Amino acid sequence: MFQSIRTIGRRALVLGYALAGVLTGAASMAYAAPAVEEGAAPSEFMVKLEAFINTKWGQYALIFVFFLMIIGYLRILFGPKGFFREKKWDEWNEEARRKEAEAKAAREAMLAEAKAGKRA
Repeated sequence: MFQSIRTIGRRALVLGYALAGVLTGAASMAYAAPAVEEGAAPSEFMVKLEAFINTKWGQYALIFVFFLMIIGYLRILFGPKGFFREKKWDEWNEEARRKEAEAKAAREAMLAEAKAGKRA
């Protein structure tokens, strides 16, 4: 029971951070829009970045960056020590690895006995 409460708390924490990020982004966009409308000159870097993104290779690079962000986000949530990682699956995986190691050791012991029997 306490494990599920702890998991719910973690999920609420992650969702709270995500909501805070969205609200911060929305607020910054709302305050940045008037500055753009006032006619502020874009920097040379932004002009070159826009020109690059308008090319085919720039769009491929943008897609690649977005995929990397999605992969990283999912790895943080569900990867090793992730917030939403199912602990029971880790236990099942460890049990399967242990059984596989035992079976391998048994096979190696049988092969060693067979080799010893042939030599004698």
